[in-house]
Amino acid sequence: MNFTNMPARLMDAVQLPVSGKLSLHENMFVFNPSADEDPQHAIQKEVQDIKFVSFQNIGYRQEEGPFFEVTFYMKDAGSIFTFGDFLVSGKEDMGAFILNNYKMSPYEKEIKMHGWTWGDLHVDSRVVALMDPADDDLSDQEEEEADAQVGENENQAENSDSESEPVDAEFFHFPTQLITDYQKLAAKDLTIEFQPSNVKNAVYVKQVTFGFPDGDQRDVCYSSLSKVVSSTKTERLLLLENFQLTQPAGKFHLEFGSNYFKFFSGKEIQRDGKDVVRIYLLEKDAETFFLVLQFLQSKKVNDSDMMIIELNSKRENRELMLPQDPEELQRLTEALQIPGFSEFLFSSSENFPYGKDALIEQSNNVEKKNCVRLRSVPQFVIVTKFMQYVCKNAQLILSDYAQSQLYNQQIQIKGFSQQHGEDTFSYVRCSYKRPQREYYLFLLNKSMLIMPVDVQHINFNDLQQISYEKDMKSSHGDISYIKMVILARGSRIELTKLVPDQVSNIISFIKRKNITNCKIIDEYRETGGRNYKENEDQVDDEEDDEDWDEEESEGSDGGYEYSSGSESGVSVEEVKKPVVEEKKKKETAKAQKNAFDYEEVEGVRPEDALRDVGMPNDWIGAVGTTAVDVEEITGDSD
Repeated sequence: MNFTNMPARLMDAVQLPVSGKLSLHENMFVFNPSADEDPQHAIQKEVQDIKFVSFQNIGYRQEEGPFFEVTFYMKDAGSIFTFGDFLVSGKEDMGAFILNNYKMSPYEKEIKMHGWTWGDLHVDSRVVALMDPADDDLSDQEEEEADAQVGENENQAENSDSESEPVDAEFFHFPTQLITDYQKLAAKDLTIEFQPSNVKNAVYVKQVTFGFPDGDQRDVCYSSLSKVVSSTKTERLLLLENFQLTQPAGKFHLEFGSNYFKFFSGKEIQRDGKDVVRIYLLEKDAETFFLVLQFLQSKKVNDSDMMIIELNSKRENRELMLPQDPEELQRLTEALQIPGFSEFLFSSSENFPYGKDALIEQSNNVEKKNCVRLRSVPQFVIVTKFMQYVCKNAQLILSDYAQSQLYNQQIQIKGFSQQHGEDTFSYVRCSYKRPQREYYLFLLNKSMLIMPVDVQHINFNDLQQISYEKDMKSSHGDISYIKMVILARGSRIELTKLVPDQVSNIISFIKRKNITNCKIIDEYRETGGRNYKENEDQVDDEEDDEDWDEEESEGSDGGYEYSSGSESGVSVEEVKKPVVEEKKKKETAKAQKNAFDYEEVEGVRPEDALRDVGMPNDWIGAVGTTAVDVEEITGDSD
């Protein structure tokens, strides 16, 4: 089959494909541009200059095909020539011609969705290529040893001539004009992104990440890219790494554009700025913060309208791409200002043209075009300010502590405050749905937040009732905790393992809000269970109250009269009743009431112990309920 004067297009080596004709000869290949193309793109290469050849299927073009491309990788590192489009029906014949004349079998290249391969990364003005790491240049001694070995066995020599084909390794290249962006990742990684294919339903490479043995080698390749990529074509302005999200859980990188933000790792979560209603910055400890994003109901993430990101105080010096639009550039410059930031940096620089309190600066070390650098900005500061810039209509809500740290100033504590060591924060720690997980209850100006997982957001105006009692499950020894039940519109929330002093602080704060129709019920008993009150009168448990003596009473309908043991107790009528010989032992005495088996525990009444399995305690203490009703419901009558 004749492989001369084949219509072809030269790609990779030029900015735009060049039409012409390709000829494969026995000892060379030649490309001649068409008459209307620039003649300087003519190519003639000898066989001995070729390192290897690869074929790659490229699918259909304008409903014709399928086609494939042929790429010649030259021994001159970075010198690559790709020609197409050839019908796949002729690929086998072309491969046989190259094998017979060039003594190398074309390598079949295909796109893999994931995997590892090793090689040397070369960057020049035309292509970025991953090449064979093997050294082709032998020393004189190695050449002599190779010649001697070949002389001993001619068959081995013949075989070695045909073993230049890359069998297991993967080599690939990308034209630099297809690069849309490139970023440093982690300590030693470099990621390169490419333009999407304009061919319908075509598979293309979107992004490749290269890992280097050390950061210096990565930086060299990054610098090389900055010299050959004339301008990036991405909407990304800033990329930050390694964020822990608690809802949804996972490790992500964070990308900002002028009107969107995207979390990406194994999966992507992208939202527009207009999708965010509120932004909360709340403290976790003195150096760590929660950034809470509240979305529109139609833009939930994993069925939740809240996203929570943990932020630290690590300084960020990353490059930031400036918007091309003058109005967007002005808006970004104004958004990335904090009064007094120069004092935080201990800097007297005027930082022209952005101002001394700007979070960005021009730098000679910036390698990308149209980029500036962050000025050692704490992570929680730059993420909060950039989120404000992207979500321009969202309301920013700060706790008192977060406000003082964000603006680097002392402020007067106006809201809820609770001492935690040497710091005063706007939350108390507690337990919620997951017993082994620590939760934070934040009390803000108009609402409360329970987080960082199973997030609950409650407006104070929706509160209907707050009750609290001793938390018997969590209390032990001299350590007492409180359980708090919050009833709000459409929800019931039970918090446990609350410290008594903190509960007092919470109740005082809630009362100061003067919330309409919100009842606060104190049901705390040190010995366990709850206090049940009606019209401010205590209905006591006869068996548990040791301050009262049990006596026979004459003419008493109830059969008993209670007194405090003083002489003022007078019997009306003697009624014979069985004498209670002694109190029941409450350690492990078993009984059966209302078809439930239980063990009596000191300080806990049977109806309290069984409340979770359906004893009718909802009646106890309700308006209009009497002691007789309690007796009938619980089955305590003899």
